[in-house]
Amino acid sequence: MDGDSYWEGLASLLDKDAEVRFIRQPRGHWPMKETPEQLIDLQTFSQNYLSYREDNGQLIVSDLRMGMAGNLAFQFAFAERNLEGQWQLYQTPVRYKGISLEGDYGKLIERLLGNANIDANLGICAQCTTIAK
Repeated sequence: MDGDSYWEGLASLLDKDAEVRFIRQPRGHWPMKETPEQLIDLQTFSQNYLSYREDNGQLIVSDLRMGMAGNLAFQFAFAERNLEGQWQLYQTPVRYKGISLEGDYGKLIERLLGNANIDANLGICAQCTTIAK
């Protein structure tokens, strides 16, 4: 975690060297003055390993501890934009898309087999930062 971003990397037991290549991911922030009790509970439970983003007019809060970029297991819609463009909190957060089978899993398999050129976005590691394990 690094302020408005967090770092994500993939490692494999089959990697030839001990370096992990990390990429910076946007973390976002809670955009409202009001912090609902459910969000406070989620922040406490997750030790604040959360990201915030807008998707299709909904405010999505994601737990960063399980899953990987674009494919996180626990995501919740906390609000939606009203006709005036202001956030309107849901009375109860709604479970948002969890882990899906969408994406290029061929690259994930290659990464698991030790191809360190593939980053956590399942793309080529062009702008990764290398940190030793």
